[in-house]
Amino acid sequence: MNISSLPAALLFLALFVAGGVRVAAQSEWELTSPPVVNGNPVGVMEIVGTPSGTLFLRTNDQGLLYRSLNMGETWEPAANGIEPSDMAGASVYPSPSGALFLFSPLRATLYHSANNGGSWLPVLQLAGDDAELRHLAFTSQGGIYVSANDTTLRYSADDGKTWSLLAAPANGAFVSVTTNGDLVAAATSDFGKAVVWRSEGGTGAWQQVFTGGANSTTARLFLNPQTNILFIGVTNVNNGTFASADIFCSVDFGVSWQIVNTGIATDNRRIISHIVTPDGNLHILIGTGVIYTLPFMRAEWEQRTPTNQIGTPQQLASIGHTWFVIDNSGKLFRKNLTPTAVEMEPGSKRLPLDLW
Repeated sequence: MNISSLPAALLFLALFVAGGVRVAAQSEWELTSPPVVNGNPVGVMEIVGTPSGTLFLRTNDQGLLYRSLNMGETWEPAANGIEPSDMAGASVYPSPSGALFLFSPLRATLYHSANNGGSWLPVLQLAGDDAELRHLAFTSQGGIYVSANDTTLRYSADDGKTWSLLAAPANGAFVSVTTNGDLVAAATSDFGKAVVWRSEGGTGAWQQVFTGGANSTTARLFLNPQTNILFIGVTNVNNGTFASADIFCSVDFGVSWQIVNTGIATDNRRIISHIVTPDGNLHILIGTGVIYTLPFMRAEWEQRTPTNQIGTPQQLASIGHTWFVIDNSGKLFRKNLTPTAVEMEPGSKRLPLDLW
């Protein structure tokens, strides 16, 4: 095999076949003080960390948005320009362009901020009482793909100033979308099956590249940007109720897939939140409230991050190697997981796929 001919992501993997890196972290979870409204701490519903080091927090009842410039030590309001009703279910997304976007799915509105959340302006609003935004994804150059419940895909190359309407290929709306910059992958749940489609830039012909089993739905589709590996979480339903969940990955952006359930000792592998840390490792929070790590060179999950001090974790976020977790009572916890010791493990053959 000529290693020099490998794509960058696969070369990155190949260089680590000889050994895996295990990181030892030396800190405990710390309860972080949230903003205070009328003398009472707010309940935290959503937390997002950005590459610039800013932390955004959405409350669970007042529908307020705050930001912290010092890793959660202090907070300031950050909803200037946002309609209060648009905060329901909203999330902040950082773009590679440096801009921020606030995604209001139920109000079908996308906001843009050019000043790190100091103020916001709407750049996309869908008409109709039933309109909903479903998901969004960015290219490495800052292009934006937005899916909606009207079986369309929208694209903007200029931070939302103008939009192109792209046709979706399937009978159902895209519930999740991601991109590696050249190709777009989008997921639907057609006729009771989880389905993934792939297109060149969203304008080329759409190809069906993944089909789940009967009575399955797409729980989550995302790309690990450090390794360019595509993941899909599939939920399996029996008589209308949750039965189990499976995780699949693809190193060739959907051409081939491998199941990656090993190491998770439960059928409830439903991914409810995930982060990717600077070392390229993928960390997921599953439906049982347990955090698992998939080292980038392995296909076996490891339970490296205990959460004994926390209630039931509901969401993960990170800035660098500092992690944040929201628990089921709306409390916010922080932990410094900066590497303090590195242990080289014996080589492993358990790659995400049989690449060779």
